Amino acid sequence: MNSLGLTIGVVLGLLAGGALAQHGQPGAAGNDAGATNPLEGSGAGFDGAGNAGASGGAHSGGSGTAMADHTFAPGLYYFGNGSPGCGGFEELGANAPPILGDPLFAFTCTGAPASTIGLVLLADVPCFAGDDPLGLGVWFYLDLFTSTQLTALLATSDANGFATAPVPIPGDPTLEGAVIYAQAFWWWGNDCPAAPLSTSSGLQVTLLP
Repeated sequence: MNSLGLTIGVVLGLLAGGALAQHGQPGAAGNDAGATNPLEGSGAGFDGAGNAGASGGAHSGGSGTAMADHTFAPGLYYFGNGSPGCGGFEELGANAPPILGDPLFAFTCTGAPASTIGLVLLADVPCFAGDDPLGLGVWFYLDLFTSTQLTALLATSDANGFATAPVPIPGDPTLEGAVIYAQAFWWWGNDCPAAPLSTSSGLQVTLLP
């Protein structure tokens, strides 16, 4: 593996292990030491607000075409362009509105590498404008360093590059209105030399009753 692949592999390994989850900066907006991930079924430590507003970016419409930020379905707000790999723009979505108690809820992603495994990261603080905090040359829409909660889900893609990451939603009524932010990350390696690491659009998820 070349040095770029090793660097990205180490970073993704750290992300998958949650090693960056506690690197919050003191006094950062949105930090809450008691916050927990509502999709892990314990407490609603998120801001509980509705849509946080458009960043003015774009994201995939599922056909490789960039689209303006918008609410696609109740509780799901898409934002950002991402950094596409060789499968075109990668739109992070879901198989259904995020309703409390849904055991079959799953994130979905288009444009992923075929028949592989990637990551969907969940965080409690977004970066709507996009940033490259690790210097990897890709857009991040999650604030890795001010989030107090960072969770990694495994996503698997099929032969057509359509991926899913199941995450059952607890039925706890105290989670109504909780907000989390999600983004998918894919490693292409030699299959896409021009963009060995890609990222999807961002997704704001507001849990519904």
